[in-house]
Amino acid sequence: MGAIQRGLAYLPRYLADFGSVLLSPKRSIAQRHANVEGAFGRALMFLSCSVVVMVLLWSFLPGAGRPLGLRLAANVLEQSIGVSLFAVVLWVAWAAVGARSTMRSFFVTYAYFAGVIFVIFPLCLAVAEGIVRIFEPELQRALQGVADLPHEEGVQALEELGFLDSPAMIVAFLMQLYGLFGAMIWALIGWGAFRQLHGVGRWRSLGALVIAGSLVTVMVAVAVPIPPFPAS
Repeated sequence: MGAIQRGLAYLPRYLADFGSVLLSPKRSIAQRHANVEGAFGRALMFLSCSVVVMVLLWSFLPGAGRPLGLRLAANVLEQSIGVSLFAVVLWVAWAAVGARSTMRSFFVTYAYFAGVIFVIFPLCLAVAEGIVRIFEPELQRALQGVADLPHEEGVQALEELGFLDSPAMIVAFLMQLYGLFGAMIWALIGWGAFRQLHGVGRWRSLGALVIAGSLVTVMVAVAVPIPPFPAS
């Protein structure tokens, strides 16, 4: 109960920090490094709140028939592993180009970077889902069954449902695209915070970005085809 109260008390600060880092990642993260004594604790709190937000957002999305409790448990595990692996990937990428920083400083930068980028896309997905639920509730219920179908059957089912005939569905689809590309563009801008932390030139920063992107692509390619809970 005390943890929940502390989380609610921190919420206004979290929203202010989130907005500041979202709008100006390099400058905002650099400012949070200024107070070295308290920077680590605040960064940890920020990232923890972002993980909670991610879990809730992903659990809000359709769960292919799984109970809410099961979706929450699965998302806690998946998001925790994902955030941890992403940190390792970025550390390896920067180390590969010869960039060095302390673990504490790296974590502070990573916490704010990951705490924003991992929220942008699921937030847009949740908003898109909400639009469909409000304006096309029957179509939304029908789409939940489509998620379990193989790719070819799923595409055919979407055509039969008149997926693109609904203005709400088109808006929701565009929202998802904006979320995906928005997260990618912000990541490129926010990457400058790591470059500033390590004090390296553009080419080494680009090299670290290419390495990190390659490793993330491999992670996604390996993880996506594996369903978290096989159908019984």
